[in-house]
This record gives sequence, C-alpha cells and structure tokens, in this order.
Amino acid sequence: ISSFNITVDRLINELFDGYEKVRVLLVRYVVTQLISDSAFCIEKWRTKGGGDESRSDHQYYLEKWLWRALWDIYASEELRRRYLTRMMFKRQLENRHLDSFLG
Repeated sequence: ISSFNITVDRLINELFDGYEKVRVLLVRYVVTQLISDSAFCIEKWRTKGGGDESRSDHQYYLEKWLWRALWDIYASEELRRRYLTRMMFKRQLENRHLDSFLG
C-alpha cells in the first residue's frame, strides 16, 4: 500500500496541483479497473472452456486466470477497505475537533 500511496501522492502533486479531493476519485478508479480486470480474467477462463466438465483434461492450464481474478478482487478490496477506514477515522477526528470547539 505504501508504494500505491507514494504514486498517488505524486500524481496529485504533479497533475492536480496538490488538490487532495481528487484522491478519492483516483482510488475509486483503480478499484474499478481491478474489478474490470477480474471480470476479464473470468470471461477469458470461461471462453477457453473453464468449468466445462467435458473438457476437464486441460483445466489445469486455465487456473492461472482464476488466480489472477482472485488477486485482482483481493487487491481492490484491500485498497478500498484501507482508504475507507482512513477516511472514516479522519472524519471522526474532524468531528471530535469540531465538537470540542463548539462545546
């Protein structure tokens, strides 16, 4: 995740002049791309005969597509979860700060 953060930080600074609100959009884009790649892998597995019992003699060579799809789903969910958690904690801290200021 740290290499992803470094890359996103650099993109935001160089392409978006440090505009932090674009970070959420970039994360959503990456998650969407990973899910899209996963769908592509599953479709590739299906079109090559994956899951077809009558052609089960060559199923071993197709499992790479399922592993890649699984990895894409795992990576997208981990990224989404970490960013969502980070954003949630940040909002809670902001609300606490606001509460202490108002109270």
